Amino acid sequence: MRGTYSTTFVARGPAGVNPTKAMQIYTTCVLPRAFFACELWNDITSSNMLLLERTHRLCLKSAQCLSKSTRSDMVTSLLGTYSVESYINEKKLLFLGTCNMRSSDITNRIFVKRMFHFYTAVTENNYSFIKDVNTILQTYELSNILDTYRST
Repeated sequence: MRGTYSTTFVARGPAGVNPTKAMQIYTTCVLPRAFFACELWNDITSSNMLLLERTHRLCLKSAQCLSKSTRSDMVTSLLGTYSVESYINEKKLLFLGTCNMRSSDITNRIFVKRMFHFYTAVTENNYSFIKDVNTILQTYELSNILDTYRST
């Protein structure tokens, strides 16, 4: 016997990377850089969101060494990932939490000023972080959080 061979099989991609490690790199390095400051993005159009979603799903397929024609719902469910829109919503809600610091903090004062402007503005083209957060909170039936904060 010239050498010993391992009996375990590890799936490798075209570059020799294990799909599990590829996903770990994608979630820890690629996503944070690709969506840097996404919590401040305002009024993302549906066509832009669709492009982001397509790119995300293509990256997931590539990480698993699957063809482009593989069903996207299968790819996301195998990895336990969620959509780009959900990722952005999560970041916006986490940023909302940082805005609710002490009333003397500059972040809180900017947040209160923008919230006041959002609720008192008469224009329909009100693109702001507060509008996006308000929409997200309504989507997840959490709008009472912003209403309670505003009333106090």
